[in-house]
Amino acid sequence: MSTHTQITYVFFEHKYSDDYSKREWKPTLWCFKAEDNDERVFVCKTTSTFEMPEGFDPTAKQLAALEGAKAEALRQYTNRVAELNDRIGKLQAIEFAPASEAGYEVDAAGTFKG
Repeated sequence: MSTHTQITYVFFEHKYSDDYSKREWKPTLWCFKAEDNDERVFVCKTTSTFEMPEGFDPTAKQLAALEGAKAEALRQYTNRVAELNDRIGKLQAIEFAPASEAGYEVDAAGTFKG
């Protein structure tokens, strides 16, 4: 294990409780100082120390995240192609007939005669 120290910023954030029954102010740590807003207020700057496991390699987690992102992109793509195919199918199912062939009278300018 190796010890690492990082500057962190403590905020109180207005969040839902663990059972989502109410909202409450909870402390959170950020790696940068964000602006205060109506649901987040800065408390203080501090230092956090943690133990990093020896030989820690983030590659496996990065690959898993990328595979998840790829699957989501494929899902969105597949859904969009299905929507487009549906619209194409509906348009191809509409039979077009010029107004004159459909029984309407049309003058030389293309205006319907009532």
